[in-house]
Amino acid sequence: MAAWGVLVREWIEALRDEHRIAAGTLVKYQVAMERYCVTLAYLSPEAVRERDVRVHIRTLSEFSPATVRVHLSAIKSFHQWLAVERECLDPTLRLKPPKRAERLPRYVNDHEVGQMLAVCEGNGWMAVRDRALIETMYSTGCRSAEVRSARTDDLDLDRCIVTVIGKGNRERMAVLSPSAVLALQSWLMVRPTRAASGERALFVSNAGTALSAMGLWKIVKARAEQAGLRQHVHPHMFRHACATNLLRGGADLRSIQLLLGHRNISSTQHYLHLDDVELKRVHAAAHPRGGAVDTRLRTVGMGGATDGDGEA
Repeated sequence: MAAWGVLVREWIEALRDEHRIAAGTLVKYQVAMERYCVTLAYLSPEAVRERDVRVHIRTLSEFSPATVRVHLSAIKSFHQWLAVERECLDPTLRLKPPKRAERLPRYVNDHEVGQMLAVCEGNGWMAVRDRALIETMYSTGCRSAEVRSARTDDLDLDRCIVTVIGKGNRERMAVLSPSAVLALQSWLMVRPTRAASGERALFVSNAGTALSAMGLWKIVKARAEQAGLRQHVHPHMFRHACATNLLRGGADLRSIQLLLGHRNISSTQHYLHLDDVELKRVHAAAHPRGGAVDTRLRTVGMGGATDGDGEA
């Protein structure tokens, strides 16, 4: 285990310092490798073969396919690094991750966001902060980590911009809506009375320090419950909502990709999930024969339309 521990630490440091892998990803990789090291403790890292990795993967049957993908991603990354560092075989070359489940992204609609904002009433500091938080997440589509790591000097309210650091330490400018700018202006007037000395985070907790991931989740959950929303709401749903609104508003995928900070366009394509009502609206607007079903039936008659050779 000693050899495993040293090598895993060196690999994690390389991911962090050389490849700029996000802190959240490193934590997941560390957890995955801890379990992997226990399974294969009887072998040296250089002696691992494909069959050994497959044995370990079978021990992950209790996890979802998404979690198994993370574990395998960590294992493959480690062995790729080890193959270069120690000039040994990479036993993961032929291993493929389980298929990703096709799930439609869940999001909050504009009415539900309005309900959540409505319960952030009054001038109390929490209400002001939460209004600014919700408006910012809904407007920018920022990830939880991006919102939590944003600092006051990242804001440019005159330009309606906030600069955030996304995955892979990639910097981008996120666009703030007018309502988000107004909410942030109100929060910035209150924030100095709540932030701890020297704290630079834009949004702070009860303790005056930067919000944790759990802290942000609890705020969103509480406001959704107060608003009487039936679905379980979490911070990432505002990102889905932002992407959905942009798509339905006519934004092209490339623009949405840039606004959300996706490295690959394939990630953006997951938001092509128009529901039945929206599909019918698009069809009615774009197809030359589109329109209300009742109108079409009155036009062609109840016997149905036929083509030139008489087939229905």
